Formats: sequence, structure tokens, C-alpha cells
Amino acid sequence: APASGLNGTHALAQNTNSSNRSTGSSSSAAAAKQLTGKIKACRDWCQLRALLTLQDASALNAIHIAAAFSVLASMPAVGAREAAGMAAFMDGNMLPAALRMAPHMSAREAVTVLHSLASTGHAPRASWLAQYSQTILQLLPTFNARDAASTVWALSRVAQAMAASTAGSGQGSGQLTSVLGPLLPPLLATSRHLLHDSNEHDL
Repeated sequence: APASGLNGTHALAQNTNSSNRSTGSSSSAAAAKQLTGKIKACRDWCQLRALLTLQDASALNAIHIAAAFSVLASMPAVGAREAAGMAAFMDGNMLPAALRMAPHMSAREAVTVLHSLASTGHAPRASWLAQYSQTILQLLPTFNARDAASTVWALSRVAQAMAASTAGSGQGSGQLTSVLGPLLPPLLATSRHLLHDSNEHDL
């Protein structure tokens, strides 16, 4: 209801609007949580693709994207016939979605995406890794020991996958050095700084 110049009516309108916003916020939070549950319940990449395709882009948040990558990483390896389809899904949908959501991610979400990507064995394009590395770089001050250790491991695995995918193309290590060059020194410095907080799992 539009606010009125009368104090009583104005106060009532404010209370009504506040109540509506609160109800809307609670409803949105419930819907977001429900979608996270649906993502985690997906049993294969085709089911996940179908679920995400049905969602409006504005309905997806950083938690959803991180959860989707985590689910992909936990799925069994696909056969040769499905591999091309899953790779296209990763390159055409999942990786672009991660970049779009990257500015809104916490350290935990950003690391989950990178660690999960590494676990799938998929090789992203160098341009994607260069852009995503900027997100990791900006989040380094908020990293804990596990974040740092997971990122070092993930980058190593992703680099191996990329090197294997470009073998014989002449792009190889030089391109990876160029892509990861700005990130590696501060990442390793952060890892050393956090070393005293590390446990056996992190190391």
C-alpha cells in the first residue's frame, strides 16, 4: 500500500510492507534451500542438467552452483558415449555459470567449485581458468588452511588435465604458466602463512 502522509496510516503501511518483505524473504530462502536439496539428489549429470535448465537464472545462487559441482564430482565416471555430452555440459553451462556467480562466492564456495572440477578430471579452457583464478586471488585473504591446501591440490590436478588435453598442440606448459602465474606466488605465500593451522588432511 502506498505510504500516506498521516502518521497512523503511514505506520500501518510501513508495518504491512515490512511484513510482506519478511514473508517474501522467508519464501525465497525456503525455495533456495529446496532447490539445493534437489541438486544434491541428482544421480547423474543428465538429471542435473535437466533440473538446472528448468531454473530461472535469477533463482540460482552461489550455493547452488557449488552444490552442483560437488554433485558432479561425486558421480561415477561416465562411459565414452556420454563423455562428450558431459564435457559440453561443463563447458557450455556449468563453467560459465561458475564465472557469473564467482563475484558472489565465499571462499568455501569458490574452492568447492575448483576442487570439484579437478575431481571430475575435466579440462577447462585456459581463458576460464584465468578468469576464475582472479576470484581465488581476491578471496585469498579469507582462506583457511584447508582452503589453501585444497586449492593447491585442485590447481595441480586441473593443470594436469589441461596439459593432457592440449598435448601435441604446442600450447602446454607455457600457456599454463601464463594463466597461473599471477595466482601461484600469493597462493603459496598464503599456504605457508597458514601452515601452523594445518592438520594431516590439509597436508
